Amino acid sequence: MTPTTSARLPPTAAVTSPSHTTLSPTPRAYTALFELSNLLDTGLDREALAILVELCESGVNPEALAKVVIELRRESEILRASSQTEET
Repeated sequence: MTPTTSARLPPTAAVTSPSHTTLSPTPRAYTALFELSNLLDTGLDREALAILVELCESGVNPEALAKVVIELRRESEILRASSQTEET
């Protein structure tokens, strides 16, 4: 699967698992996650996906993030439609 953007993968960041072992996400893991994201047709580019992963690793609730992404997309569509209406 070919990437849709040329955004670079984030540098690996140390995270602590429940067993207190330090884990570092690899570029290969981010690539696999991006491919899975594309297969699921999420519409997320590499940069957005990396930001969401970093937020989850920082302790942000994944369900809350999903709701924010959905709401931002909805608002974006409303603004886009409004902008097109004003142009005509």
